[in-house]
Amino acid sequence: MATDQTTPSIHSETGVPSRAIAFALVAIILLPGLAYAGLLLSRYASAERARYEQDARTVAQAATSLIDRQLLGWKATLQTLATSAHLRTGDLRSFYDQAISVRPFVEGEIGLRDLDGKLILSTASPFGADLPPSRIPSPVGQAIATPFVSDVFVGAIVDRPLVAVVVPVSVGGEAKYLLHASVATTVLHDLVHQALPPDWIIGVGDNAGRYVLRSDDDAGFRGKPGDPEFLANAAGESGTFLGRSARGEGVLVGYERSDVSGWLVAANVLQSTVERPLWRALIALAGFGGAALIVAGLGAALLWRAIERPLAVLTAAGRDLGKTDVGIALPTRLREFRALRDTLSLASRQLKRDSDELERRVAERTTDLREANARLVTEAERRTRLEGMLVQAQKM
Repeated sequence: MATDQTTPSIHSETGVPSRAIAFALVAIILLPGLAYAGLLLSRYASAERARYEQDARTVAQAATSLIDRQLLGWKATLQTLATSAHLRTGDLRSFYDQAISVRPFVEGEIGLRDLDGKLILSTASPFGADLPPSRIPSPVGQAIATPFVSDVFVGAIVDRPLVAVVVPVSVGGEAKYLLHASVATTVLHDLVHQALPPDWIIGVGDNAGRYVLRSDDDAGFRGKPGDPEFLANAAGESGTFLGRSARGEGVLVGYERSDVSGWLVAANVLQSTVERPLWRALIALAGFGGAALIVAGLGAALLWRAIERPLAVLTAAGRDLGKTDVGIALPTRLREFRALRDTLSLASRQLKRDSDELERRVAERTTDLREANARLVTEAERRTRLEGMLVQAQKM
């Protein structure tokens, strides 16, 4: 009997508690939902990255369009000015006055030079003043008599980063002069900056890989060489890539090359900005998942209390099974536990009756055995007396 009582105790200590099964059931119900939410979040992240890539191309294209429109406007103004009758007659003084009146339309200085590059006049200096050699870089592999947009350079007279739009001037059917408008790169910077979306940075590089402008900290970048690795990634006509900004920050870049100037226009946004919605969603998912697990765990604990007490009562009643014919006192609304209570109560009563019947029969049998034993003892004593008497009779 000692072995039978010890074994269940050992099993109850080493087995899996039913409470753990209840919590595992909660986890089985919740975890697939959380996994599905994670899958949706992954799809959302991919869609967000694709959207930002499209936005990068769109911002770069919009900035390129603004710059090209401005350059073409300056080009049209110069081409109109190049038809001046004063140039055909050689009246350079009158042409200078005309150029002064046109200067506000190009937002810079207008200059005239011969085909050898010698500066003849500039609205940046009085007419007839000695002028330094022009610093406008000529395009590589392009005829000098073709309109072009220069790379960034430092002006000889104004001593600041400039770009120039150059158109040829024909007199008598032959190219005789080069007419240009030299404009500070800050003009283009202000144009781009006004249309720049929040969180985005625009950088423009010329054909030599130098900064024409940068939407943030323009003074620290204009005229300086760009990052070779960044320029190598933007080798095509347009596209997107993940790279490093001039400050070493991870960025998503969309770029476009200008058909007018050949410049590289790059729009970039910090990867942290791109990933910000994803991190917010991850935090929200983690918070929701954690809250759901906590609430579900608390709910499971509360529900388990409705199961734990009947289990404890039934477990205790199991140890006293058959010792009383009184029913198990277990008030509960759980149908299964009520059925188990009634079954155990009935079994306990039956065991009690069987036990009492067995004890009664044992008691009766014991009584019979005692009586039989007493008769045997009496009979033995009687025989002993008879044998004694027989022995005495033989002696006589």
